[in-house]
Amino acid sequence: MFEENYTIILDDKTEVKANLNMNTWETMTEPNDNLFEGNTDNVSYITPEGETVELGKCHYFRGIRDDEDKYLFFLNPVRE
Repeated sequence: MFEENYTIILDDKTEVKANLNMNTWETMTEPNDNLFEGNTDNVSYITPEGETVELGKCHYFRGIRDDEDKYLFFLNPVRE
């Protein structure tokens, strides 16, 4: 069974439940592009163990729906 074990926290403190697979986020709910637009200047996530990981400013890229009906998207930290 697929579980969304991570909590992504966006700029405005909105929380998005997802799972992390290498560098791809996976969710059973289609990502809302408007939720991410202009809301990724200070992104972090909470691991299943409760650790907070700061990503900082990120680029959001909407992915695809895979053959298991999961939606994939990317949050790539901006390298300055």
